[in-house]
Amino acid sequence: MHVVLNLLAGLGFCLLLVSLHEYGHLWTGRILGMPPHAIRVNLNGRPPHIALYDGLRWLAPDDPGYAGTFNRHCPGVGRAWGFVAGGTSVETIVSFVVIASLVGMGLGPVAVVLAVATTILFIGYVVLDVGVSCWRRAAYGDFAVLWTISPARTVTWTIAVALLKIGTLLWLA
Repeated sequence: MHVVLNLLAGLGFCLLLVSLHEYGHLWTGRILGMPPHAIRVNLNGRPPHIALYDGLRWLAPDDPGYAGTFNRHCPGVGRAWGFVAGGTSVETIVSFVVIASLVGMGLGPVAVVLAVATTILFIGYVVLDVGVSCWRRAAYGDFAVLWTISPARTVTWTIAVALLKIGTLLWLA
């Protein structure tokens, strides 16, 4: 019975973490200067994503006009990198704070389920982004786009996020 409950809790956490990831992009975009009327979360899209308004229609990240629309509102390579990294960054930070809070409240087993869920989601994003990018022969997903903007910064950041997630799992073990 505990295994089933843990699996259900993990699935629920993954759904919440995907939403948090997308809202992380939204909040980061707003901080970087994206006007509120030009950015929104689309959790019903496949995959869920941040849509940008170009003045005529809402664009998904795979639309050819997406990058230009972002750059019109938030010019600069640093802003673009920050916007794309914002999803995983916010999700990782909030997850860590919640995990630490759960441990502090004596809810270690729940913290473990959340830590496993956030780690699996991270690995899934990286593998999916790399795999689809190789298959399409074009950047797909956050990690591949980050790589096209700044490979060195992306490798450093990805290693830091991975170490935080692995360190959290080891701390909880």
